[in-house]
Order: sequence, then structure tokens, then C-alpha cells
Amino acid sequence: MKIDIPDSLYTKLEAVARSGGWKDVESLIIFLLRKGAQEQQSYQDIPEEEKEEIRRKLKELGYL
Repeated sequence: MKIDIPDSLYTKLEAVARSGGWKDVESLIIFLLRKGAQEQQSYQDIPEEEKEEIRRKLKELGYL
């Protein structure tokens, strides 16, 4: 599968991959996608009442 990435973003990802010791940009992107998917799953596991409390607190702090 191929994904089009804007040149400017790819350039930034190359720099991150080099400085982070990644084999290549593709390895970095796969890591980031896996991490994002895991975090999304973790968020989905939070009970709705807790999510509402988090939203309320974030709103009080001015983030939402």
C-alpha cells in the first residue's frame, strides 16, 4: 500500500528518523501509526463517565 506524504512532511520525518536512529522513514511511520492506534484503543477503553469528567476538566482549564 502506498500513501502520499507531502514533501515538506517527508523531509521532517527523514530528520526525525535520522536523529532517532530509525532504519528509514517507513519504519518510523509504522511505529507512529501503531502507537497512535494503541492510544486510540486505550481511549476507547475508558468508561464514558470518565471521558465526560476529563472533557469537563479540560473545558474548565480552557483547552476545549
